[in-house]
Amino acid sequence: MIGANVTLRNVNTGVQSVKQSGDSGSYLFDFVSPGVYVLSVELQGFKTFVQESILVQTRSDITVNPKLEVGQITESIRI
Repeated sequence: MIGANVTLRNVNTGVQSVKQSGDSGSYLFDFVSPGVYVLSVELQGFKTFVQESILVQTRSDITVNPKLEVGQITESIRI
């Protein structure tokens, strides 16, 4: 989805990074430090997508292919 706000939050430290998906709907969090993360994707007119327990064991890149469903922004999908 183009223009979606994508947030990656470290569960242990609370530090988060926010990206916006580009013209092709893609995004990338690069050089992510080891830890456990939660990724959320928000776009007006769609339910918020949340993926929990993303384990990063070595410094690496993270990208998830969320499936957004039409709905209210106050609704969320957790996987």
